[in-house]
Amino acid sequence: MTDAYALGDSGERLAVVARFFDAEMRAFIRDAAPAHPDLALDLGCGPGYTTRLLHEVTGAAATVGVDVSEHFLRLAAVDVPPALRFVQHDLAAGPPPVDPADVVFCHLLLSHLPDPAQALQSWATLLAPGGMLLVDEVEAIHTDDPVLVEYLALVETAIVSRGGALYVGPQLAAMDAPDGLRVRSSRAVPHPAAVADAAAMFGLTFRTLRDDPAVQAAASPSELAALADALDDRTRLDGQPSVVWSMRQIVYEPSDRRMSHS
Repeated sequence: MTDAYALGDSGERLAVVARFFDAEMRAFIRDAAPAHPDLALDLGCGPGYTTRLLHEVTGAAATVGVDVSEHFLRLAAVDVPPALRFVQHDLAAGPPPVDPADVVFCHLLLSHLPDPAQALQSWATLLAPGGMLLVDEVEAIHTDDPVLVEYLALVETAIVSRGGALYVGPQLAAMDAPDGLRVRSSRAVPHPAAVADAAAMFGLTFRTLRDDPAVQAAASPSELAALADALDDRTRLDGQPSVVWSMRQIVYEPSDRRMSHS
């Protein structure tokens, strides 16, 4: 999955991303995940921000983060509490070697995988009896700001060139549940942000993105330099209309479980 990931391995960037989506993730996990599970599993954990959040919100006895990046996992292991551990594994190659989990969480990962349906089917095998699979991916990003629109088009270009889909949410919403599971809930949740905050996050990503071959084929060096400057300018804007992410939040549960809706 390393070659498939278009957005780089900057720990600084992922710290900003984690803060950016913190409230959205917390609300989703709090509403959907079982309380105090024996084991929670964070797929595509990066440097561990989401793993710690998942552990905190669920109150799990143990939480495991999984990522393919050795660099990220070294960062994740710094000052890690005893109840957390991290496993290196390429999730595009199949399920990781971990014990069955009561809750499996995936945030901003399926956009980067070429076959989301196959990935979900693989992850369904990670669930303990009665366990839940929580998926949190981008449905859409709504903005009228031309600089942000230009940037997002280049992100989409880079991800598509690797077989992924930036806006994978509608695809997930239309899919059948993995074998043995059913959809407990599926909803698109708005997550608004100030233009300045979005531009700050985008600017960090763009440091890596501008060197992507697909991006360089789509825009000239002068256009990329101008976009970098324009994103930086946007970080100092006040009073602009918000950018609104629409996040597709899906909860899968065992198909033989008694139907329950939150």
